[in-house]
Amino acid sequence: MMNTPQSSPKRPSVSGILFGVAVWSLLLATVFAGGCGKSGPSSPAPAPDATLEVPIKVSGALNLGSLEMGLMYDAERFELRSVKAGPMAQDALVESNQATPGWVRVGMVTASGISGDGAIVTLTFRPLGGSVSSSLTVEGVEATDIDLRDLTISVSPGQLATGQGQTTGPVLTFEQ
Repeated sequence: MMNTPQSSPKRPSVSGILFGVAVWSLLLATVFAGGCGKSGPSSPAPAPDATLEVPIKVSGALNLGSLEMGLMYDAERFELRSVKAGPMAQDALVESNQATPGWVRVGMVTASGISGDGAIVTLTFRPLGGSVSSSLTVEGVEATDIDLRDLTISVSPGQLATGQGQTTGPVLTFEQ
């Protein structure tokens, strides 16, 4: 029996997209279980309530419907405390999976679309030493618009720092 081509592909449901984000999160957390490794001497511990809020920003977003990415940082210098929707993604569902310290997978989905420039996700870290720093590297970025078309993105890494250092969040720039 011959298969006949279908006239139009079936669009995945939002729950299907969320399931895919969850599966990828678990898979990638397992694959990258090695973390970022050790680096440098330890410093005196900061106050237990000291935290850094780091925005993950977008630039030039146009009807962003879903986004998935992995973020790597030095788990011997910083502890990830929370991942939450940023100001531009208040109506979006944001989920994260940190099976391994030093690596977090973040997924975001919205039916209304996100356009413009600004923070879509905010990460909160607790420094584990006095004056410490770590790169905040973004990997494996996948994004679609609200019509499920793939989007092209370039990424600028971020930096976590205490003391005299400056904390900057990664920027995801959308190619038009």
